[in-house]
Order: sequence, then structure tokens, then C-alpha cells
Amino acid sequence: MTAVRVDQVGERRPNHPDVRFTGMVTVSLGGTGTIRHVVDNTGGPSDARSDVADLKSHP
Repeated sequence: MTAVRVDQVGERRPNHPDVRFTGMVTVSLGGTGTIRHVVDNTGGPSDARSDVADLKSHP
């Protein structure tokens, strides 16, 4: 049996009003594993069904 890793978030945004993310992407290499969200609870998932998750901007 192959272990599968599930991460909830690719990045966490610091609690500061001037922090912005643009052009973010997460990739599930070979579809083995899951990243549920790109930043905090936004974007995603990248998993076996959708290898790449794009997030144009956050917040």
C-alpha cells in the first residue's frame, strides 16, 4: 500500500494588511497526494483529478 499525503494548505498568509499573493500555483506531482488549498482556504485542490491549481490573487 502506498502512503498518500494530504496537506490542507500550500501557503499561509501572514496576518498583515499589506501582504498579497499573485500568480500562485500548487502541483500534485503524478497525482499522488493532495493540496486542498493554495493559500489559506482559497484555491485548489491539486490532486489526482486536477494536478495543477492556480490562484491569480489573494486576498
